[in-house]
Amino acid sequence: PIISPTYSNGTFSNIPLFLGSDFKDYNFFDTGFCIAIGFPNGKARLEVSNYLKKEGLYPVDVVSSHADYIKEPNAGEGLQILSGSHVAVRCKIGHQVTIMAHCNVDHECTLADGVTLAPGVILCGEVSIGECSSIGAGAIVIPRVKIGKNCFVGSGSVVMWDVPDNTRVMGNPAAEYKV
Repeated sequence: PIISPTYSNGTFSNIPLFLGSDFKDYNFFDTGFCIAIGFPNGKARLEVSNYLKKEGLYPVDVVSSHADYIKEPNAGEGLQILSGSHVAVRCKIGHQVTIMAHCNVDHECTLADGVTLAPGVILCGEVSIGECSSIGAGAIVIPRVKIGKNCFVGSGSVVMWDVPDNTRVMGNPAAEYKV
């Protein structure tokens, strides 16, 4: 395997950095992992997580000390919540969900496996987001809206109506767009 004894900026000098997937000779006893694959790659995070779990590693949650979140008993593994974000009570959060900086996830929202929220996203109460969907920076989703799986919401959009699976929306109000 290719092992670098330091992280690229020297912050984590005692943690090896692996490039590629051939790390069979390394002793991973009691070693956790965090996957830093960002927007909009929830599916890739889930695939890498499943691979690493099969290799005997375990996913860890990374929650900024500057985020407001009390872990719910039903929360998935590998959660990342970055600085300035707020996740309210009774939210259901799946595996390998990334909530970037300064997001607001209001009460009783559901974020399925592999969901990615870019910086500044606002989810009003009882919003549901399907597996591997990504919400762009500064987007707002009004209460009780359901966004399907594999969806993409453009930055700055205001989502006022349900979004079917495999759909891309953008604008204010958000409407479907073709690529």
